[in-house]
Amino acid sequence: MPELPEVETVARTLRRTLVGRRVEKVVRASPLMIERRSVRRLVGQRIDVVDRQGKWMFLRTEGNDVLVVHLGMTGWVGVVPKETEVVPHTHLRARLDEEGQELRFVDPRRFGEWTVMSQPAWEGRFGPKNLGPDALTCSPDELQARLKKTTRRIKPTLMDQRVVAGVGNIYADEILYQARLAPMRPAHSLKRDDVERLHAAMVGVLAASIRDGGTTIQSFIGSDGREGGFQERLLVYGRAGRACLVCESLIQCSPAVVAGRSTYWCPGCQPAKGRRLGRPKARHVVSHD
Repeated sequence: MPELPEVETVARTLRRTLVGRRVEKVVRASPLMIERRSVRRLVGQRIDVVDRQGKWMFLRTEGNDVLVVHLGMTGWVGVVPKETEVVPHTHLRARLDEEGQELRFVDPRRFGEWTVMSQPAWEGRFGPKNLGPDALTCSPDELQARLKKTTRRIKPTLMDQRVVAGVGNIYADEILYQARLAPMRPAHSLKRDDVERLHAAMVGVLAASIRDGGTTIQSFIGSDGREGGFQERLLVYGRAGRACLVCESLIQCSPAVVAGRSTYWCPGCQPAKGRRLGRPKARHVVSHD
């Protein structure tokens, strides 16, 4: 699933290609994913701002409507010439005001979202009780205050979008490795120096991935058609059974930290202080010999 760096990569492209453009016509709005009456409110409106918070994009119009976009697992959104071949699973085509271009939304697995709502409705859904501060702008003090409120393990807490917005499975593993924190540690047990390392790692890892255009492991493609490059820099994710590049301990993988989601960590660099998850089953260990 695209996480903060991938969504920011898309948002930056849309700021160049879409802001200031007016929607002339909705050519197609698939009822499988899009409420036609809602999206037709965009006709005649200019896109003024492309915002992002966590994994969500908010395209704000001159008419005070907000186009909410979530890429889901396989979503793609971009501006293309209207003559461009319409690929399967294209759920939205909106004609723009110049140069014969269209805004398109493609999502094969249909886990994404494309919704137009009023500003008051947007505030009700995405207010601070429902969506935490963006992981790039959350301060160390705010992060510590939020972690102190829960007895859950640090990894699922870091992935909870109500706590901090933007971190998913891949980046949670990389951030905790960089911070030298075991993923199974209780979030409220982190001391101030732990939180400061965690915050620095979170900002550092996410910023580095943005510079690389995000991470492409299965299907992520940016709005400009390019894959990300951060997958070449992953230090623990997907490296089960291989030696840690720092201490040479074997990278472990277990689905037990976050229900059913693979978690990668180094037992040498991220000591669990006696709390063990048990030996990973063979099917969860990937050999790279």
